[in-house]
Amino acid sequence: TSQNKMNVLFIIPSPNSYIEVDEWLTKKTIKRLPVNQCNLGILELAGYLRKHIDSINIKVLDIGKNLKQISKNYENTPAITYEDFLKKEINNIDFEPDVIGFSILFSSSYNATVKLIEITKNRWVNSTIICGGNHATNWHENLLKIREVDYVLRGEAELSFTEFLKKEAYQ
Repeated sequence: TSQNKMNVLFIIPSPNSYIEVDEWLTKKTIKRLPVNQCNLGILELAGYLRKHIDSINIKVLDIGKNLKQISKNYENTPAITYEDFLKKEINNIDFEPDVIGFSILFSSSYNATVKLIEITKNRWVNSTIICGGNHATNWHENLLKIREVDYVLRGEAELSFTEFLKKEAYQ
């Protein structure tokens, strides 16, 4: 942790399917542009955590938002695989997270989220990986079979995640 503060990174995957984004980024097709949706759940959770935990650093990586930025200058952007794009996004994070929370709202995000989980765990082997969101709530058993996933929070997470982080801070 930096300066005795817990570092929490929230990652919001793109709601688009992995194959669609990969084909778009590698310039194979432009049949479907990436969608960017504001994830109010993560914003509310981050605000709640900041209010109830004094020593916390929170960063949010919104993959959909960053893909949307590429679409503004798509013609001049070199082709890149989705996996390489995700690795680049993770490598741009400028702190070491103690906890990484993935917000999986849509089943279409699942494959990209699994890839992101692998990439983040390879970069930060000591980080705790937690999944939440609609998809995670309903498919928690499948997510827990992924070796890198430590926990899945089901339903609203403000209270449970806050308690979890408070306990993590003392371990």
